Amino acid sequence: METTKIITTTANTIKATIAKGQFIRNGGNRLFEITTVNDAQVVLTSVNGEKEQSVILSKEVFAKLFRMGNYVQVASPARFMIEMIESRKTGADRFLIK
Repeated sequence: METTKIITTTANTIKATIAKGQFIRNGGNRLFEITTVNDAQVVLTSVNGEKEQSVILSKEVFAKLFRMGNYVQVASPARFMIEMIESRKTGADRFLIK
C-alpha cells in the first residue's frame, strides 16, 4: 500500500489529504497509525510503546495540531527511529505544545 503525503498548505488541505493507513508521530516520539477517518473525526492508534492507545480527534482539531507541528508524517514506520534522529540532527524537529 502506497502512503499518500499529507499536504500542509492549509487546514483544509490537511483535512482533505489525511487517509487511513498513514503514519504520524507526536512530540513524545510516539508513532501512530491513522486507523479510521470519516467526515467528523480521526482515530490514531499507537504503534510503539508499552501498550496500545487510541486517540480520537475531530478532523478540525487534528488539522490544526498537524499544521502547528504537534504531529508530523512518517514516511516509513520501519525507518521511524532513523527519521527521528535525522530530523534532530538537521534541526527539523519541533516542540510539543503543552
